This record gives sequence, structure tokens and C-alpha cells, in this order.
Amino acid sequence: MKQNAFAIIVDDEKDIGTLLSAFLKNAGFTVKYAESLSEAEVIIKENDLKLALLDINLPDGSGFDLVDALRKNNPKVKIIVQSAYNGPEEKEKLDYHQLEHFLPKPINLTELKKLVS
Repeated sequence: MKQNAFAIIVDDEKDIGTLLSAFLKNAGFTVKYAESLSEAEVIIKENDLKLALLDINLPDGSGFDLVDALRKNNPKVKIIVQSAYNGPEEKEKLDYHQLEHFLPKPINLTELKKLVS
């Protein structure tokens, strides 16, 4: 990714947000972090995001709830869903939203690097 491309991380676990923020900054992204859908919605409206890392389970909903807003803001945004849950319901939602990138938690940074390069 080119320098100063904006990325958002949406995860209610601060330690994961901190780790992923440092990782993406090192990869050349300008990173915005949100712990909830409501925080993320503001960031999405105000930034041209190239990458989104979305946790599925958030205090005020699901990362899947942000997909339409992300695509409206930038149809080419790369969306990566991350979760400790990887069952049939999650796979169905990935298919419904036409998302191809899923990372199970704990996140394998080697796999993440492949997806963001």
C-alpha cells in the first residue's frame, strides 16, 4: 500500500487495536481506530479509507453493519473481517456481504501482511 493510505480498525479489544494499529502504521498506513460502530461511522464519513479491519462482535452491533457505509465511501475499500467466531453463521454473512477476507483470532500477522500488501 502506498504511504498515507487511510485504514480503520474497529475492535472493542484495545490490546488488539493497539497491535494492529502499530502493524498497519509500519506497513505505511495512516490508521484510525474505533471501539464501536458509532465511533467507526464518524471516521468512515470523514476519511477516504482504503482498508478496514472489522471485528464482528462489538458492544453496539456487528462489524458487518459497517460494510455498506464503507463501500459507499469508497467502493474499492478492502474489507477484512476478524473474529474469534468462525461458524456457519459468520460464513453466511461473509457471503451475503460479498467479503472474501476473514482472519480468525488470534490474528496471524503473516496472513494479515499478505492481505494488506
